[in-house]
Amino acid sequence: MLIRDIFDTKIEETIEPVIRVAERQDENKLAAEIGSYVVTPTIEKYVDDFLEHYTDTFRIPTTAIGVWISGYFGSGKSHLAKIAALLAENRVLVGTSAAKRFEARVPTDAPCYASIVRHLGSLHQCDSQVLAFNINTISDSRNTPLPRLLLSQYYQSKGYGSNLFYARVIEAELDKRGKLCMLHAAAERIAKKTWDDIQKNPTFYAKALYQAACEVAPDEFTSPDQVQRAITEAGQGDQYNVQFLVRTLLDEIEVRQKETGKTCRLIFVLDESGQWIEDSQERLAAMQALVEEASDKGQGKIWIFVTTHEDMGAIYQNARALKGDMKKIEGRFRCKFNLTTENIELVLEDRIFRKNSQGAAE
Repeated sequence: MLIRDIFDTKIEETIEPVIRVAERQDENKLAAEIGSYVVTPTIEKYVDDFLEHYTDTFRIPTTAIGVWISGYFGSGKSHLAKIAALLAENRVLVGTSAAKRFEARVPTDAPCYASIVRHLGSLHQCDSQVLAFNINTISDSRNTPLPRLLLSQYYQSKGYGSNLFYARVIEAELDKRGKLCMLHAAAERIAKKTWDDIQKNPTFYAKALYQAACEVAPDEFTSPDQVQRAITEAGQGDQYNVQFLVRTLLDEIEVRQKETGKTCRLIFVLDESGQWIEDSQERLAAMQALVEEASDKGQGKIWIFVTTHEDMGAIYQNARALKGDMKKIEGRFRCKFNLTTENIELVLEDRIFRKNSQGAAE
């Protein structure tokens, strides 16, 4: 018998060394990530805890809307965050829901098996939308106020351009009127470029974007100068604060709930938040303000997932924050999950070294 014939996992199979939370387009890849996920006893408890609380909030408002995942590099923080978000969203991946795919990964003799299956069966009651990215990799993320950063990312997830003010003033409003596709088509025709090209560099294609707005909304804008003036005014002052962000998101969630007839949720997965915060009390305060505002105003409609190499206490100590601040935010994170080297070893044994029946007998 050859060594390659011993193992359950084909040794030719490519195993991604890094899980990227933002990679959410390829259904086959997402299905494979769930299908190969190793549910260790620790992961089993964490997932059960999260699902129990998350599904409870479909009926009961809550201010505990945070999930904090910490652990060593390579311990599976991003993978757990991605799996939890995929479960909450419960997308259909290659014909099978994420919940059903995950259920098959939980050992039937696991202590939490029945509980997890019960919670997975409730996920269809909610329409959850996920916005996931490595906050460290976004351009100028350390100098851009967090509310602006997240609002821009949210608008881009809806297909708007990367210019926050054009997205807010023009695209969002025309989207409400059912004219967003008309706007993008007009911009493409005028610029002689695809919307993907325009979206990536809205400053270069500003003339086409302004003319398109005049064409689609002539009652509001009679000239490109009026469009530019409206956008300039929108960028003045500090109105895009955390209160503005949360209010905007809750308005959008309310519209979605009326359209779907379901409870709706929005989940932000902010991977590598610890690296983004570093020792900056200002960035830590921004994260704290976001979580508190989303907690108090959203009452369970907006969720925040963060991953860090260090636990919550270490992050606060590094940023020299007051202990009172930590206590204030700690209660917002109902789920605080720490992954250890033990989890890595169990994953290696099950994912890489598990033998097939013939190999085990040999």
